[in-house]
This record gives sequence, C-alpha cells and structure tokens, in this order.
Amino acid sequence: MKIGLRRLRKLAAHLMRGKLGHAKFYFGAWNSAQAPECGTAGCAVGECPVIFRKQWRWKYNGNPALRNNSQFDPIYDAAAFFDLSAREAYHLFIPGEQAPDKFVGTRLDRFAKRKDVARNIIAFIKLREKETV
Repeated sequence: MKIGLRRLRKLAAHLMRGKLGHAKFYFGAWNSAQAPECGTAGCAVGECPVIFRKQWRWKYNGNPALRNNSQFDPIYDAAAFFDLSAREAYHLFIPGEQAPDKFVGTRLDRFAKRKDVARNIIAFIKLREKETV
C-alpha cells in the first residue's frame, strides 16, 4: 500500500476512535486557535499535527502545516502529505466539495461528524486500492 494511503488509514482510524487533540471536531475550520497551538475545535487536517507530530506543526496563525516545504494553504499540504491531487484533497477535507460520483463517499457540510469524514476517507482508500489491483 502506498504511503499516502497508509497515512489516510491512520487519520481515519484516529477520527473513528475519537480521542482527538481538539475537544470538539468541527469540519468547518482547520483549527480554532489563532496561535501556534491546538485549539478547542478543528477538522481532520487540523488533527495532523496531533497524529503526525514529526511531519506537521502549527503555524503562527494556528493553521496546520507541514514542517518541511509547507504550502500557503493547509489543503495543499494535505494533498502533498497524503499523495492526493488537489481535487481529491478537496473531496476529503473541504465541506461541500465532495464528488461522490467520482471519488465515492457522501457529501458533507461543515457540521459533518468525525465519523462521517472518516467513512469518506475509508471509502476513498478502498476505491484507490481497487484501482491498483
């Protein structure tokens, strides 16, 4: 299995378990803090500095970012880290940007629950695994 899919599987498992770095899962924000720290609410990508501590950090504005070669926007860091196209990253991590006809899963709004996001990630992984067989 490709490293990006392994990382996605780890993120989905983390979301399913529910022992998050943020007190509340909120799909509509990377991180509620406006400083380089974990805030009280955050999304799936917002959990990356908690799960993948060696590769991710909090930027000065509270956004999650890759430690090396960070892009301007966390979505592009997520795309690079998980080996996704920009469109795939939007599908998995941005409310209202899901394309179930192309990438499976369901449409999610900013109030989606952590398990809903995890289920979309798992469905996407299964789709990618089928394509490589």
